[in-house]
Amino acid sequence: MISIREMKPDERKQVLKFMRGCFPLLMRFFLSVKGKVFLACEQEEIIGGTVLSTVKLLESRSIGIVSWLFTSPKARGKGAAGELLDRAMKYFQEIDCSEVSAIVEGYNTPSSNRFAGIGFTRLSAIDQIRIFGLHLPKVLLNTLHFFDIGHYLWYAHTDHTQMRSTRVPEICQWIFTLFSISLIMALLFGLSWTASLASATLFLGIRQASMLLAWKLLSGTPVSYRCWGTGTAMSVMIALLFGGLFPALGGTYPREDMWSLKEYRRVLGISGAAGSSAVLAAALALRFLFSASGGFLGGVSHASGFLLFPLILFDNLMPFFPFSIFSSGRILEYSKRLYAVTALSAAGVLYLLYFH
Repeated sequence: MISIREMKPDERKQVLKFMRGCFPLLMRFFLSVKGKVFLACEQEEIIGGTVLSTVKLLESRSIGIVSWLFTSPKARGKGAAGELLDRAMKYFQEIDCSEVSAIVEGYNTPSSNRFAGIGFTRLSAIDQIRIFGLHLPKVLLNTLHFFDIGHYLWYAHTDHTQMRSTRVPEICQWIFTLFSISLIMALLFGLSWTASLASATLFLGIRQASMLLAWKLLSGTPVSYRCWGTGTAMSVMIALLFGGLFPALGGTYPREDMWSLKEYRRVLGISGAAGSSAVLAAALALRFLFSASGGFLGGVSHASGFLLFPLILFDNLMPFFPFSIFSSGRILEYSKRLYAVTALSAAGVLYLLYFH
């Protein structure tokens, strides 16, 4: 029998230690039990918990934040996460906080499905501006949404009032990604805008087209592209602080909000490998066919040199948090052998392009 109770003041260290066992290594640096903490227990043993906080926007308006929701393997199939989330919503009602938000990584389907199942809606950029207005930066800062990669803002009313998200057309999201990466390239490396845009269009276009084609061949389900909107903030920060390019590429997902990563593991892994392999082939072709060209093609080849290193690196060789949102994370989840092939191929191409 699972019971939900508040964390006791002398349990902070114990709960933090428990949390560290529920999250990837690099995520553990961000863990905190600051705020209201509820624990799920089975026979006095902690098997899960949630950390809640609030952001005051106006004297009469506060936003509840589900900062962390975590369970141990022992809690699987027992409904602990659902009970914790129900208790969180009741707590926000008790303190007259009628709006609640949470940040969920795009491929974390157990969490996103759980939030969607109780009426949460994944907010588009337009919805965020419409709902929070000038207070949006404050909400994003308090949820760390300025600094995540591939996470999305979910939102609900505690009275279960339903709302529909305003979907931004996928082509508009992709163009935003394209233009943001091109602009950062041009400003960071002193490249011409046309060369930067042409280079980004070429390789991001090849990548996305190959992924969509593989998806269509493997699955008849509708597919969608979602940009990593606030990932652009991290790109700008990295460019300013470290002088490097961090391409927030966006991701490919099933079109529906509620889906199972387990069911889509194969199509996500193979489509990710198709996109990264197409980029590798195009990079070699550009390098050996047009690197010595003058004029526009030479400019595109030059600009591509700044884009391809981080693009290949993050998309093929960094399958761990926080970079697992890139294709390498999906490829490794599907097949270690396929990941080994794409990783070795990427390492070989990087050697030929930059170290040979």
